[in-house]
Amino acid sequence: MIIPWRFIACAKGFYEPALYSAGRFVTFIGDIDGTEQQKIGEYKYSFPRLKADTVHLWPKRPNVVYVPYYDPFWDPFWPYYYRPYYHRR
Repeated sequence: MIIPWRFIACAKGFYEPALYSAGRFVTFIGDIDGTEQQKIGEYKYSFPRLKADTVHLWPKRPNVVYVPYYDPFWDPFWPYYYRPYYHRR
């Protein structure tokens, strides 16, 4: 489960915005260095500021499509479901 937390990460150097785009996974390791006030819409929000020592950009994950297996010649209910029903008097 992925929890989208909002925080501000500060690290030394330049990080290419095209590489660090939406949908990519990033890991930051560092210390909390106070808070910073910014707006989200019309509301002020206090973001924790992280002084990042290590920044790791994870490789892109391939899209995996699950195709369920279906065998039209196998029926688990065959001997019971298709029995003829004889009514006794």
